[in-house]
Amino acid sequence: MAARVREVIWTESARDALDEVIAYISQDGQQAAVHVLETALSAAEGLATLSERGRVVPETNDPAVREIFVFRYRLMYRVEGEQVVIVAFVHGAVAALFLLPVTAYAGAQQLGFGVFVSAAIAGVGVAVGVQLVRWRQANLKRSNA
Repeated sequence: MAARVREVIWTESARDALDEVIAYISQDGQQAAVHVLETALSAAEGLATLSERGRVVPETNDPAVREIFVFRYRLMYRVEGEQVVIVAFVHGAVAALFLLPVTAYAGAQQLGFGVFVSAAIAGVGVAVGVQLVRWRQANLKRSNA
C-alpha cells in the first residue's frame, strides 16, 4: 500500500520566523545557519508522508496541531486533509499559546499562504541567502499551483 502524501505549506509567519532564526544563527556562522535551514526544510518535507509523527502541542491540547523538534526549535504544524500547514517555527523555550492565534486554526485561506514577502537576506551571507531564495522559489511554485 502506497503511503499517503500530503502537500506541505508554510504560513507567511512561519516562513518569516524561519528567516529570522537563520539570520540570527548566521551571525555566528554560515555553515551552522545552512545546516539548521536544510534540517528544518527536510523535517518539514518529511511531514508530507509522516504527518502524524509529531506530538500534540501541549499548550493547545488540539490533536490536529502537532510539533516536531529541529534542534532547539519547535516546528509546529496542523494537519488539514490533504495538507500539512506549518504554522510556527520558534525556539523551544517559547510557549505556543502566544504564537498560534485563533485564525491559525481556520485554515489556509485566512492566512494567505500564497503571499510572499521579500526575503530579508541582506547581511545573512551568500550561502544562506541562496538557500533561502531556493526555498522561497520552490514554495512559490507550490503555492501558485
